[in-house]
Amino acid sequence: MKKIVFICSHQYSGSEILYQSMNRHPRIQGYKGHTLGNYSSGFQLLTLTQQNHKCQNRSAIYMDEILFNFQISSKDAYKYCKFIYVLRKPEIPINYLISKDRKKPSFAVLHYKFRIRRLCEMAKRTPGAVFLTYEQLCAGEGMDLIKEYLDLPSEIEFDPKEMQSVNRGFGTDLLGLNPRLEVERTYERYLYFLKNLPLRRLP
Repeated sequence: MKKIVFICSHQYSGSEILYQSMNRHPRIQGYKGHTLGNYSSGFQLLTLTQQNHKCQNRSAIYMDEILFNFQISSKDAYKYCKFIYVLRKPEIPINYLISKDRKKPSFAVLHYKFRIRRLCEMAKRTPGAVFLTYEQLCAGEGMDLIKEYLDLPSEIEFDPKEMQSVNRGFGTDLLGLNPRLEVERTYERYLYFLKNLPLRRLP
């Protein structure tokens, strides 16, 4: 199978900026928003690699961004694809879900917790994958890890200033103290779990 890479994250993590940067690389083409978007079998993976690609040789890399649990359920994906995981602390993503997407605070918390738990489950099945945090992307770090992981001949042109588009401040606490402390503890627990998996990550 041709090379496929999935950027796996949650909403408002900054992974969209990484996706856009990687999409500018001459060997990588993204298909986010394509009618596929739901990889439930090896057939969908194969269909992805049959799409038109700007790189007309065997070095072409097909890419998608995965933000929801339903988007990947194929066991073949873990066997044949590459994975990049991006995780962000819960406060701002949850506030975005509440203020922009009009989700109830309780729903936003559960949505975030279920998503990062699934990311950990996926990461456990993909040893050697790349794991980055929002803070590392803001510092412009991690591109060398991705370059090595995907065996790219040239750099990924990533501008950390673009991360400002997902760095909106919120003047009030939209969540409340107890739910916020609970979801922060969940984040720290899963972050510790990811750091102890055999993944490519920064010190």
